[in-house]
Amino acid sequence: MLDAKERSFASKLMGDAETQESARGPSQERGFAAQATNLRIWDKSGRLAAGLSWASYVTDEWDDGGGAEKLTLIFAARYVVLFGRHLLGLVRQIDEGRLKGITEVDGLRAQELMAENASIREEGKKIPIVTRFEIGPGIEELVSALKGEEEDETRYPRRVK
Repeated sequence: MLDAKERSFASKLMGDAETQESARGPSQERGFAAQATNLRIWDKSGRLAAGLSWASYVTDEWDDGGGAEKLTLIFAARYVVLFGRHLLGLVRQIDEGRLKGITEVDGLRAQELMAENASIREEGKKIPIVTRFEIGPGIEELVSALKGEEEDETRYPRRVK
């Protein structure tokens, strides 16, 4: 059992629970997990989420296209094309290893975010707005290819010989 002197030293060394809770902040991550390891993309309904590993990330290309922005992300076996506004902010988050998730927004939420962005002067601080995305190939195609069904019309798994 620790006496009062030892307990105070231990609490200073380890920090008491109240101090740790107030200093923790909104993130519960440990320092060694600060860099994003995968990317989760959510559709408008919040029901469909595609997961992609940053370990298989190859490259990206951002295109302004005269107003309608497009950001293409290439992974080893898949690609993602994002459409929206202020997508350059996502490129910066990718470069810093901080991008963990992207959520597609509907038209009303996009208008709200554009109004919010109107008050922000610095382009790099504007909120990225993703209004549509495409992911390919689909997960069904990937599973089919792994099973060896890509040329099989019946879509039944083949036996390994």
